Amino acid sequence: MEEHRASLRDILDHSPFNTEEELLTELRAIESSGSSTGTRIIIWNLRRTSSGKPAIDFITDRYDIRIPCDDLDSSDPDSKYSLRAYCSILYMKPSYCRSNIRGQKVKTQLISKSLAQSAKYFYQPPFVKQKIPITFGYNTKSKAHYGLMMYTRTDSSRRIIVSAVS
Repeated sequence: MEEHRASLRDILDHSPFNTEEELLTELRAIESSGSSTGTRIIIWNLRRTSSGKPAIDFITDRYDIRIPCDDLDSSDPDSKYSLRAYCSILYMKPSYCRSNIRGQKVKTQLISKSLAQSAKYFYQPPFVKQKIPITFGYNTKSKAHYGLMMYTRTDSSRRIIVSAVS
């Protein structure tokens, strides 16, 4: 349609695709994955570090995208450097979203089930009619990983999980 020509021209000018057909091939890849909806992220033209390596590591793990780090601390959680590990804890209810990285499904974790000594608290903000459940607990995988994870939704079934991770 004529009203979309300017948008198409901008996409072709500022993306790795040179033709409308190349772009449509990428869009069809979403449907060929078994779903008519989804997001496909294409990374190109990465900046390089001072040593000449790409700013994102695609080599170390064939099925992951990592932040390269020469001084990895073994006590750091993998989610600090690994897109796959980060996506595995991204959603409170991971069954609602399916993620694939580099052609392989991400195995998700239900964070609330992995907490030790968990407790639930109900918070009633003055601007919301319904109480919001908040779950507290300790990370069972490593005492060195601490911090806060917060999950929320914008509808009436808001939930927040507070977890000991870093």
